[in-house]
This record gives sequence, structure tokens and C-alpha cells, in this order.
Amino acid sequence: MTSVRAGLRPDAPAPLTRRAASPAEALIEGSWAALSVGLGMLLLRSTLEVRSIPERTMEWLLLFVPTSVFEDLLLRFGLEAKRYALDAAIVLMLAALAALGYVVLRAGWRVAAIAMLGVAFWLFVMQVVMPLTSAGVFAMDLEDGKRATIGGYLAVGLSYAAVLAAIHTWIAVRARVGVSVALWGGCARVDRLHSRWSESIDRRLAIGLIGTAGVAYVAAYAVALLLPKREVAPAF
Repeated sequence: MTSVRAGLRPDAPAPLTRRAASPAEALIEGSWAALSVGLGMLLLRSTLEVRSIPERTMEWLLLFVPTSVFEDLLLRFGLEAKRYALDAAIVLMLAALAALGYVVLRAGWRVAAIAMLGVAFWLFVMQVVMPLTSAGVFAMDLEDGKRATIGGYLAVGLSYAAVLAAIHTWIAVRARVGVSVALWGGCARVDRLHSRWSESIDRRLAIGLIGTAGVAYVAAYAVALLLPKREVAPAF
């Protein structure tokens, strides 16, 4: 909470509203944003059969595991070894996304920058993860499901950014209310026109980002389910 001295002059400038989350808030809310990514991938996997990032990266990393180590893991854990490896990959992905959300909320990024983060997440998946896992740039090497993969991961990235943007907006509004109460107690007259204008833009961008994420999910399903699938010629 921003503190204001009781002796503040009536014509004193307005103190800056604290837009950064506290460490505990950033940790909790960053985890919620990461969870939205996990739920989005689970939804796409169960309905459109779009393989998740943990699945792809786990199978790619297994290529570098020595055969002796791989056989030892199979002997120790049996058929459950793959499931344990996938669970570990999921936990690592969620932890990395939660840590990124923590940094964003602690730094007090503006909503426009958070929206670009969602697009950057999508581009990273399309241009790094997909080629590394033999799917090609923008999943162009997939025999089937490339449209669902492209649209689905765009929706996932935007939903991650939308959750962070909504949290940022809530923190900014709460901080402004706290400052206003403190100023009222100090009997100070403060011009907050610029702060309100900035918060209004962030709020509208956050609402637009949430709507865009929803539209991206609908578009991904519409393209995957309504457009004709590629026909693969039978092998002779």
C-alpha cells in the first residue's frame, strides 16, 4: 500500500499507483495463468487430438537418452516409465510458465506487452518446438491436424496472456483505490486524469484480449471440424 504523509500539501502531485503484484500474489496468479495453458492443451488433446508440448518435448528428449539408461528405466518402472516422464514434463512446463507469469506480474507489465507475450509464446511453439519435434515450422509437416495445431496453440497463448492481463488490471484498480483512500485521509487534492486514462486503456485491452482468446478457440474448432481433412492416398 502506498503511504501518504498527513502533511501532504493540497497541490502536491499524485503519487504513482503501484501496479506490481506482491511476491505472494505474483506466485499464485502466475500459477493460475500457467494452469490455463495446461487446461487448454488438455482440452485440445482430448477433443482435437492435438499433442501437447510436454508430449512432444518428452519424446524428443528420449532420443538423447542412452539405450542402457532407457532399458534400466524400463526394468525399474515398467510400462509406467513413459507416464512418469510425461508427468515430469508437465510439471516442468507449468513451473516454467508460472515463473514467467511471476516475473511479468512483479515487473508490472502493461497489458499491450502482456498481449505480445502471448503471441511470442505461440511463435515459440510454432518456430521452435514444432521443428524440433519433427512437425516442421508452423506444423507444416504434420499429415493431419496442422490447422487445429496452429489455431489451438494460438488460442492457448492468448488465454495465457488474457489471464495475466486480467490479473494486472485487477491489481492496478485495487492499487488506485488504495491510493485514493490514503489521499482522502490526508485531505489532499490530486489530479488523477492521466492515471485513470491509462487504466481505462489497459482495461479495454484486457477485455479485448479475453474475447480474442475465446474467438481463437472457436475458430480453431471450426477450422478443424468444418473444413475437409486432407486425404492420404492408401499405400500399396
